Amino acid sequence: MMEIRITLHVLCCLLCALSKEEVMAVLQVEGTEGKDLNITCTHSWASTNIKYFCRWNCIEMEVLIRSKGVGRTAQSGRYSLYDRGGGSYTVTIARLMKRDSGKYWCGVERNGLDTFHELLLKVRDAPQVTTPQTSTHFSTKGRWYFIPVCVLAVLVVLVASLMLHQNWENICSALRACSPSTRGQDNTDHAETTPGDQNPESLIYENMEFKVSANHID
Repeated sequence: MMEIRITLHVLCCLLCALSKEEVMAVLQVEGTEGKDLNITCTHSWASTNIKYFCRWNCIEMEVLIRSKGVGRTAQSGRYSLYDRGGGSYTVTIARLMKRDSGKYWCGVERNGLDTFHELLLKVRDAPQVTTPQTSTHFSTKGRWYFIPVCVLAVLVVLVASLMLHQNWENICSALRACSPSTRGQDNTDHAETTPGDQNPESLIYENMEFKVSANHID
């Protein structure tokens, strides 16, 4: 009988020590604002026990989520809990906020007193988005490339204009050389030597003079 009492006393001491050790194990966790955070909790001899995740003093109203069985995922708002079996489970907090910083508990329901792991969460500020300077560098280079292109385009236009002007002067000179006034003068000269335009009387007179001269010679 005495041996049974000693054995029970030793078992109670071991259970109390185990529970006390689990409660005093503090897990430090950090996350970034706006990101998701995964937290893994592990308890001994809790393969099929109900697991839960709570905050502050872990009273019933502060329990954030409970497990639904081994191999299943429970969902509640931004919190989800996946029971891996073997006393291990993963809690995910989606889209962390600064107000999520604080103390949490990973708990397991047991016959008697539940066991817990304490967890301290710190949420860091979201990184500030800065504009890369490479884009400014590229835009500056693009501007310097644009200036020579514009100058070259202006030079091409000027050269083309000069060439067109010179060609136009050559065309105008050729047109003046073939103008109607010149052709009219040529026609006038030609008209002065055309027999068809002479007076018939003058032709008769010339013929008479030619005959008289011929008779005189005879």
